[in-house]
Amino acid sequence: MSKGKRAATTQLTHDNWQEEDEAEEAGQFQVASEEQVKQRKIVTARRKLRPDTQTSSNTNGAFSGFQGFGKTSDTTTTAKQTSQSFAFLSNMIKSKINGEEKSGA
Repeated sequence: MSKGKRAATTQLTHDNWQEEDEAEEAGQFQVASEEQVKQRKIVTARRKLRPDTQTSSNTNGAFSGFQGFGKTSDTTTTAKQTSQSFAFLSNMIKSKINGEEKSGA
């Protein structure tokens, strides 16, 4: 079981935020003996690989399979779809130019 975090020795408030902190004495770590160091288990982290990338030697990184922002097949169809999506705006502008006020619901 590990120790908890060190508790604050003073509380910072709106009254004391400009006060200087008291200097603390620097402590010293206990140096482990050679015998203790030899008994310690040294563990290195292992990277988890996805099953489909373990066999492939040519990988392009973590986001190589991401296709969320792929190119559209035709830019003219995209422009046409955008103009159709905002067609209501042109009707509103025309009616305001002609002096007609329509209340939208």
